[in-house]
Amino acid sequence: MRFRREYLKSKREAMGLTQEELARATGVSVFAVSRWESGKSEPGLEEGCKLGAVLRVKVEEWMEADAGDETG
Repeated sequence: MRFRREYLKSKREAMGLTQEELARATGVSVFAVSRWESGKSEPGLEEGCKLGAVLRVKVEEWMEADAGDETG
């Protein structure tokens, strides 16, 4: 499984939130949000749950199966 960074950015923008507003709402730094959206890092489970609550999506929607992942 891997994090869908493009989904995060599109949901954030659709809700009219800046990276700073999303960071504040989830208790992380703007730097962290920027790194997630650029693909330089991924949120942990706790951050993913917070993102889901703020952006009103399930954690599963943030993830997608890798090509070789037999569970997805």
